[in-house]
Amino acid sequence: MVFTEEERKQRKKESDARYRAKNKEKAKNYHQEYYKKNKEKKNAQSCRWNTENKEKRKEIVAKNKKKTPYIVFKCKWKHRGVIWKDDDEFMEIWDKYSKATHCQNCNVEFKTDSTKMLIKCLDHCHESGKFRQIICNHCNLHIFGGK
Repeated sequence: MVFTEEERKQRKKESDARYRAKNKEKAKNYHQEYYKKNKEKKNAQSCRWNTENKEKRKEIVAKNKKKTPYIVFKCKWKHRGVIWKDDDEFMEIWDKYSKATHCQNCNVEFKTDSTKMLIKCLDHCHESGKFRQIICNHCNLHIFGGK
């Protein structure tokens, strides 16, 4: 049976998808090891692409923030040391964060404009990583910042 170039590509794509579905753990391990061995090379490629494609990168970031803002916060909070047991606990924290309108410490209303001292912050214990409350930036920096 003779396939067109387009049909051949489609069959290859489907075959690869089936293989990845059957061998998720193997593929994950392979990619982790590859990244460890080639970390500097991959970072250089990423920096080069970001520099050469600034407008495209801005579009991608904006698109992703609109689609799934909680994923952006999940990465940011995880990077800053917030710990949750599972996705359900994260979604509870996200729900509290997204619905919060006032600081839980001083009761000031959060602003969405450029008033930096009235933006939402996720307060967490820096030793255990556990979420505590949603507070304003002022409380985060001045009241809890000294701890």
